Amino acid sequence: MENEIKINVVNSLDDYQKVVAIRSIVFVGEQKLPYSVEFGANELCCTYILATVNGEPAGTVRIHQFKDFAKLERMAVLAEYRRTPLAEQIRQKALDICSVKGITKIYGLCRRELLPHWSKFGYHLVEGAPGIQRSNMDLVPILVDIQEAKDIIKFTDHPDRLMEQEGEWRDNCMYFQQPFNVNDKTAIIIRKRNELRQQRKSAEY
Repeated sequence: MENEIKINVVNSLDDYQKVVAIRSIVFVGEQKLPYSVEFGANELCCTYILATVNGEPAGTVRIHQFKDFAKLERMAVLAEYRRTPLAEQIRQKALDICSVKGITKIYGLCRRELLPHWSKFGYHLVEGAPGIQRSNMDLVPILVDIQEAKDIIKFTDHPDRLMEQEGEWRDNCMYFQQPFNVNDKTAIIIRKRNELRQQRKSAEY
């Protein structure tokens, strides 16, 4: 039977705990990072991506957003999935989130010996930027340019789109891309959509 893979933005405490479990295994357990280093600053001010396989946590990355760029950090995949496309699928999900927000420069840190690997995905060394040493690893800054999404989020979008959960802005995207102009047709769509949302919530309980 084919594995069921889901890759979504973390929007609940339960999913965040799964992220913590993955990072604890990979960074604290395998790489021997001190807990205080791995779980330090910025825990509650970033966007997290969680990948699950058959409902079980498998991989994660977080997006730390700045004014003109975003930093992908804390990327971890459990050992049994490291020879699968999962890591790249997680990265693509993160890039997609950034592109819809209009972020076109993605920064990261990688081990110096892995530069040839990341160059295959368009990353290049950030000339003149300092690197760091962590857990006997020589980490260097890398950057990749991505294209802005065609359905980038704008302040002229319908307010309902701007109130969506993080990462779910493409739900009913043909409707959401229209400027805010409530008419009879729009009112019907809003009503139907709210009915579906209530049905989902009722099913959860």
